[in-house]
Amino acid sequence: MMILLLWCHPLYAEFTHNFAGEGFGLEFQAVSGSSVYFDCGFSGGGGDPNDGNNPCTEAKIWGYEDSAGGVDLKPHPGYCDRVGGVPICGGEGTDNTPYLVEVIDTGGDKYWHQILGDPTTGWAQEVYYKNSGSGSSAGGIQSPSGGKGGGTMKTNNATRPLHTDHNISGNGTGDPTVIAIRMYLNADGVELDFFKSEFDKKPMITQTVTVPGELRTEFEIDMRNLDYSTSNTAAQSFTLRQYNMATADPASGIPAGTFAMNPYTALLTIEPISGKAAYLIDPTFLPPPPPPGQAAPASGKQTNVTGGQYTWNGQANNSSDYTYTDGDWDHYDPALKWWNGSSTWSQGDLYPCNPADDSAFCAQ
Repeated sequence: MMILLLWCHPLYAEFTHNFAGEGFGLEFQAVSGSSVYFDCGFSGGGGDPNDGNNPCTEAKIWGYEDSAGGVDLKPHPGYCDRVGGVPICGGEGTDNTPYLVEVIDTGGDKYWHQILGDPTTGWAQEVYYKNSGSGSSAGGIQSPSGGKGGGTMKTNNATRPLHTDHNISGNGTGDPTVIAIRMYLNADGVELDFFKSEFDKKPMITQTVTVPGELRTEFEIDMRNLDYSTSNTAAQSFTLRQYNMATADPASGIPAGTFAMNPYTALLTIEPISGKAAYLIDPTFLPPPPPPGQAAPASGKQTNVTGGQYTWNGQANNSSDYTYTDGDWDHYDPALKWWNGSSTWSQGDLYPCNPADDSAFCAQ
């Protein structure tokens, strides 16, 4: 039998990292000495809901609500709503999602730092991006996107995602070399850690899926050895395993026909988390060397991993921003399939709109 020791604790707890030359990392933690813009339930923040300067309650937003006839506006997660005209924080009518926005000034670079959620509750996302120029956002940091922003919802790219002008839609204009991001999910047997720990490098993605006592799959690809101009080099590690405990029978071995084309893709072993007998299916497995004088056994390695083999052209274009080793991807195409505003609209047509509702919007 072969026993493999794998991840035995929450993924997010293991992937701590500090950026080169900086004393902070993707650990879902506030950074000491930062300028804090929102701390809504993240580290005890929230403050007095009756304080007009408290960004987590935003009394000024309530004034807009009143002038709009009671429209319920929620400008950000962690926002304290009003129930019956009374501010309520952490109770009924409130989004209790922890939310932190701060700007880190190292004296050389500025970083926008945002954390949404809490990994101990099953989901969290953390983002850093470097200052790429002056802008109107907090701390003078500008979004690393070529999409058009503005002071009204009408001109923000969030409302024009299918516009053919990338300067308006922002599609394909993000700069991956100034972003560090981490997204962690752990719910209903699925644990995922998307971990882009270096600004100029590609991410590491780890995922496990567990059906207790029946099935466990493990996937990991670590592309942190690759920058965004490298397409001809493999990721530094790749793991793909499945433990099937539901059909394993130590007495009779592997059932006939089960991955029989290569015995080293299906081995009877012990699943390390549950301790149960399991069939290990691993297309990347290399068999041990043969005894002296015997032929080498067939390899179970039957994979052609191209993950991570893509480049970014370094320009804010609306096409061909990314080139993959096995083809390109049109970022407009999937969105078109979800567009319900017009059954006949296609890329290149005027943006769907109703001039009777907003003629200025349609003219943009």
